[in-house]
Amino acid sequence: MTYNMDGIGMGARSIYEHLKNTKYQMSLNKIRRLEKKYNLICPIRLRKFYHECKTATGEIHKYFDNKVARLFKQGARKVLLTDISYIQFGNGKTAYLSAIKDAETNEILAYRLSQDFSTSFVNSTVNDLIDNHGNELKTESTYLHSDQGSHYTSIKYCDLLKDAKLVQSMSRRGNCWDNAPMESFFGVLKSEIGHHFKNINHFSKLEKLFEAYMEYYNHRRIQLSLAGLSPSDYYKYITTRIYPTKKVLNINIKELYKSNHFDINIEMNSSYMSLVSLQV
Repeated sequence: MTYNMDGIGMGARSIYEHLKNTKYQMSLNKIRRLEKKYNLICPIRLRKFYHECKTATGEIHKYFDNKVARLFKQGARKVLLTDISYIQFGNGKTAYLSAIKDAETNEILAYRLSQDFSTSFVNSTVNDLIDNHGNELKTESTYLHSDQGSHYTSIKYCDLLKDAKLVQSMSRRGNCWDNAPMESFFGVLKSEIGHHFKNINHFSKLEKLFEAYMEYYNHRRIQLSLAGLSPSDYYKYITTRIYPTKKVLNINIKELYKSNHFDINIEMNSSYMSLVSLQV
């Protein structure tokens, strides 16, 4: 029977194409009439109605215009970007990384790693930002830009930003370029330490890996686009106009990270130290 091909019910268009090369040709409309008459239902992947599903619980969600409009470089602590990335680790385990990045300096100002995809860990990321960098933010003129994910449209998140006097901005729907620098950071992170994820079976060890990497990324990872400085040094440079003196740092990095159970190989030269690999 053509309908039940390989044990899977075929739709009208598939049957029509299949019959083209046989002597039992018939029109598409006739096939649909026969399917309806004999109640032949084709299993299909139902389309996900994103907005309808998201509000099905009765929760109210807010949406905001793209106020940043891809003008990312407006000064330090002026445009902040945030997003969530999935981290696959161990044997089929998943963690979620929420991070906030300064678009001007490329610093990761706050991040949270969670095993739970609830809104709370995203809100905690914002609270960390306020607690650690609140005095640096230009209230009522600092943008916090995100996509239109349900975490960022929730009432709790919107009220949190309103209370902190942060201006909420959102990417246009389905346009990842509106938050490209944040996506770029996740790509860099996964290219540099992603090969370790499969060897980590405990969430606590994954947390320590991210703690070490964020420390390295913010304070020691040189970026040519930041005048040859690390993100944190570049922030100091543009706020003080004093260029940091580069010199060899005589620090025993292995001792520094021994408490985190990492063996870290360091490459040093006269201008900077770079993290070559992390062995968990």
